[in-house]
Amino acid sequence: MARGKNILVPVDFSETSMVKIDEAIFIAKIVSADVTLMHVIETYSQNSSIAKEKYEQEGRDEAIEKVVNEKLDEIISKIKEKNIVFHKKIAFGKIYQAIIDGAESVNARLLVMGTTSTSRFGKILGTNTARVVRAAKCPVITMRDKSRVFKFKNILLPLDFSKETRQKIKIAIETAHQFGSQIHVVSVTTSGDEFHVGKLRGQLAVVKQQIKEAGVPFTAKVIKGKKISETILHYAPVVNADCIIIMTQQEVGFVEMMVGTSAEQIMNNSMIPVISVRPSKGKEVYFNIFG
Repeated sequence: MARGKNILVPVDFSETSMVKIDEAIFIAKIVSADVTLMHVIETYSQNSSIAKEKYEQEGRDEAIEKVVNEKLDEIISKIKEKNIVFHKKIAFGKIYQAIIDGAESVNARLLVMGTTSTSRFGKILGTNTARVVRAAKCPVITMRDKSRVFKFKNILLPLDFSKETRQKIKIAIETAHQFGSQIHVVSVTTSGDEFHVGKLRGQLAVVKQQIKEAGVPFTAKVIKGKKISETILHYAPVVNADCIIIMTQQEVGFVEMMVGTSAEQIMNNSMIPVISVRPSKGKEVYFNIFG
């Protein structure tokens, strides 16, 4: 990639795929990145009606790959963005693994995916998303089908006591600098224990100082709620949040496992885009999406 930055967008040719492409374009314009559209061909199915007629004449893999290639070309040709370089990628195999491998092969700084899909042609979005979020080395933006919020002016940053979740601060600051955002830090307590609340406030004071030194406008608050994910999602509209940054906290390697319970619930139920970041290990750094 000439400019060294690439945003990967798995597509299944449904109408909702275009929403993800639109978001990738929005980000690519700001950070001067290329956009790669990717489709994964898992298995032939009678539901893959788009290639049914050519299937008997040319063979399964060749027919489907040819039609997919044509569809990707059609999408790219309709996008009127002169300052963005588009690429296409077709892969065969398990969908989530192909996306993970594809992101590495194109050196993706960011993956843009959906949480649901109604397409009959593919299953790229939806059930495979959590596995991709779980294992991808680069951050992943997930969004619901009808979400068209591409502002990132107000970033909601939930924090807890874990060492890993505090790593989100760096990417939140970088994102805020790139998009001119305000960061809204929130810590949720599910109990009234004064010692617990005191620790949260102490942590918040350290975070506030770090963000202040970075020159980013922010708010910070400790709030009480019965369920962490619901409390965070209810707080999002209070601060007019355009996106939420979460951390996937399982150990790396178990790709069949879902992301953490609260993180998964936020990802699946949020009406605004969610940026999921995998904790770094050792000297690995996956925060610098836009730099």
